[in-house]
Amino acid sequence: MEPRFVGDYQLKRWLGSGPLGETYLAEHRFLKKSFALKLFNSELSSDRFFIDRFEKGVEQLSKIEGEGFNTYRYVGCHEGCYYVVSDLVLNDQGNSQTLLDYLKLVNFQLESEKIHEILFQVAKALDNLHQHRFQDQNMAHRGLKFSNILMSKEGKVVLTDAGLTGLLSEEKMLPRIYKAVADEIPHHDSKFKDSFLSAFYFFSPEQRHGSHVNYFADQYAFGTLAYYLIQKKFPEGIFPMPEKNAQLIQACLQYKPQDRPEKLTPYFEQKNLPHANPTDAVTRVLQTEKVAVAAGATVGSERVEKMVFHAVDLPQPKIQESVIDRPSYDPDPLAKFKVDQNVALFKPEVKTDVKITPILTQMSIIANGFYSRGSTTGARDERPQHQVYVHSFAIDIHPVTNEQFLRFLDVLGGEKDVNNNDTIHLKDSRIKRLGGRFVVEPGYSKHPVVGVTWYGATAYAKWVGKRLPTEAEWEIASRGGSSEAIYPTGQFIERSLANFFSSDTSPVMSYKENNFGLFDLAGNVYEWCNDWYEYNYYEMSVQESDNPKGPQQGVYRVLRGGCWKSLKDDLRCSHRHRNSPSSSNRTYGFRCAADVEA
Repeated sequence: MEPRFVGDYQLKRWLGSGPLGETYLAEHRFLKKSFALKLFNSELSSDRFFIDRFEKGVEQLSKIEGEGFNTYRYVGCHEGCYYVVSDLVLNDQGNSQTLLDYLKLVNFQLESEKIHEILFQVAKALDNLHQHRFQDQNMAHRGLKFSNILMSKEGKVVLTDAGLTGLLSEEKMLPRIYKAVADEIPHHDSKFKDSFLSAFYFFSPEQRHGSHVNYFADQYAFGTLAYYLIQKKFPEGIFPMPEKNAQLIQACLQYKPQDRPEKLTPYFEQKNLPHANPTDAVTRVLQTEKVAVAAGATVGSERVEKMVFHAVDLPQPKIQESVIDRPSYDPDPLAKFKVDQNVALFKPEVKTDVKITPILTQMSIIANGFYSRGSTTGARDERPQHQVYVHSFAIDIHPVTNEQFLRFLDVLGGEKDVNNNDTIHLKDSRIKRLGGRFVVEPGYSKHPVVGVTWYGATAYAKWVGKRLPTEAEWEIASRGGSSEAIYPTGQFIERSLANFFSSDTSPVMSYKENNFGLFDLAGNVYEWCNDWYEYNYYEMSVQESDNPKGPQQGVYRVLRGGCWKSLKDDLRCSHRHRNSPSSSNRTYGFRCAADVEA
């Protein structure tokens, strides 16, 4: 089985799943160091609300450090899906272990001292988190559960995914939980504790109703955690209050957020926590919500409702008498098959060859000379910044569009080139087959073609008498003649200047051109270059600075410019991306270049 990569990270092992996506143990391709990588669901990466929140919140989330937290180290986008990378938390045995894993290991039997130790560490971490501010309010975890509490070395506890759930509104989080309930109920006896369905028990009443949520929701989740560790079951319905930590648990599980404690650690700093009176040892909390098990259902639906995490009756088939349509009597049923005996001789149709001509793109000529490329502060493969000499060349002012590539497919007669390589993967494209011919989805003719492989980009360029730009040519073109430009738009970039961190491609030339008269060099689609990719190539090209064309061989081909789903960092002129020449996705496109005679 071929190794699976997400950016520079090879996925080694699945660690868990949640409403936001999947978590993996991943190893960096070059550093050979292991990390935890959370890959968000593809539909989330197309959600404008999530994208807006993610862009604004991820910087603040990366600042959360200190004991008890797993810091975010990197954020990226791979094949249209966002991912975050954090340190890998390992226990004394060198394994990744959640709190649930630990509980299973000890058969859910914890000494009082160990329970106190775990809860105190979680409380300190939450109090620390709540001191940070985001959008004028205290930050909150919003996703505290067994799988987000990791056991580290020397018995230390580390919280993961802090704040990520808050990037998705409760209105959108609940349907994900409910759909999972519907999918998992038939198997819940053996699976539900290991799945993210148990997260529902940690939800506060306001989270279950989709109301406004703040950091007091974490206090409710903490009370649920404390109760489970002591009683070995979740607090639901009418439940007995444990003798130990009764005051803390009872305070945390209050229905109204404002009635819950602002801080948790003061309860542990009291030497003698008061016990609940025997007569008060039973407390009532909000009954488990009824939810419709249909995907995307909301609380209060008039459809048939079932209790979450309880057995359900299988739906019964609706049986009713059907009306049978009987044909009327036909005295001569063969009459419809009779034909005229006077049959004319067959004359084959003379097929006229139709010459299909390409729709050529206007080009901009860039003069020969010395230009700066690379970065002094970017990724390791962008360094060092250095001067290269390039010959004069011409480059398309915009990426190749769907209507342009459609003509190439018509000439080709399919998706394969002469060497049987895929030129395009239609499943990733806006070009489809309909009635035996290629068509562009309505409204996408002027959008850049996507789903194109490097082989397809090269073959198209050859068909129109051009070629793909070298990596050096592309970067020089993107800078617009300025060695100080960080982005194709200059020192800064905003959404009004380029299509990035959005949900789809935009028509070419929708944004302002750069100083060379070139459009869409930042965002919209990644663009294939002719070069092979090599991690340390820039170090070598310092000595080979005359019209560099890349390494002689390699595994991956270079892509440049970022795409409509990219973060700002990927849009920098010096940012280098790569993939297998046979790869494609909804973000890969290209533009052509050509030599200019001196």
